[in-house]
Amino acid sequence: MNKISLKLTKTYDENEILKALRESFEFIGGLDSIVKSGDTVLLKLNLTGPFRPEQAATTHPVLVKMMVRLIKECGGHPIIGDGPATIKSPIKDTGIEDVAQEEKVPAFVFEKFQQVHLSDYSIVRDISYSTDVLQADKVISMPKLKTHALTLYTGAIKNMFGAVAFEQRKALHKYKTQEEFSKLLTDIFSVRVPDLTVMDGIWGMDGIGPVHGNPVNFGVLLVSRDAVAIDALSATLLGYKIDDVQMIGRASERNLGESNLDNMFIDDSCYKERILHTANLIPTLQGGLRERFLKLVLGKIQCDSSKCSKCSACLDGCPANAITMNPYPVVDENACLHCFRCYEICFHGALSIKYKKINS
Repeated sequence: MNKISLKLTKTYDENEILKALRESFEFIGGLDSIVKSGDTVLLKLNLTGPFRPEQAATTHPVLVKMMVRLIKECGGHPIIGDGPATIKSPIKDTGIEDVAQEEKVPAFVFEKFQQVHLSDYSIVRDISYSTDVLQADKVISMPKLKTHALTLYTGAIKNMFGAVAFEQRKALHKYKTQEEFSKLLTDIFSVRVPDLTVMDGIWGMDGIGPVHGNPVNFGVLLVSRDAVAIDALSATLLGYKIDDVQMIGRASERNLGESNLDNMFIDDSCYKERILHTANLIPTLQGGLRERFLKLVLGKIQCDSSKCSKCSACLDGCPANAITMNPYPVVDENACLHCFRCYEICFHGALSIKYKKINS
């Protein structure tokens, strides 16, 4: 039976985090049962963009620092990496550069990739995948607990999307339904299933996540060898039904992890009473209903020129080439896929979604 440690942790106090991690690893069998002396251990963070830790969009540096120290205790050699959604490196703004310097470990954005050919796939067969992830002896995924405008929830499964080369990730956003995107996320997750997942749910996000939602003090830290199980429990704690978040079921169907909570051994017997937040979740509209709803209510993506730096990140990241700069971003409504990628990768928060007035 899969084990998940669920610790109630409200702050990023170093001593409190270290204590929670030690107890979590003891519950699942010990970190030293995963990390062996001499192992290169990649910490795959969620560094979606150059956001400050208090914005709750990225893996918190204190949690990363404590993981680095625990890996060193096991004789491992930690390295820190991710493939962000923006061209600008997030290593400094997120506080990870300070961790790397203090702990004397490398931290970097993925730049080397190799082609991976999948024999078992649903959407994408050939993937340009991070060489650093593939070559690491052990991979520890450290996702952030957040909502997501397309997949409803983003966590452990989706965290491995950052191991794909930037240009391919950009192109893959043409799959704009939750069903399609969930299938391709499962394809990507299957390339290198993490050896361990440490979910940062101490501060996370609700509303229109994963970057411009509302920071929320969920106060949970989740640890398991099974990333799919982490997602199943986390989505449930947010207030979603597991079936609402399609990538969880897809991954379970492909035997990449467990999605049935009854088959999990959770060290908090009261977890069913700990629904964290249900007030501001993404509506669970599926398939054609979601498409019709978006066409009905969504107007133009608008730009606040007082916030825009004209960095062109939105233009570079748009899979439909629907954006031009004049001199600020202008979105072609007819070409727009409503994939929300431009909104997601604007780390200045200059883009917003205008909603149409619906007459009753």
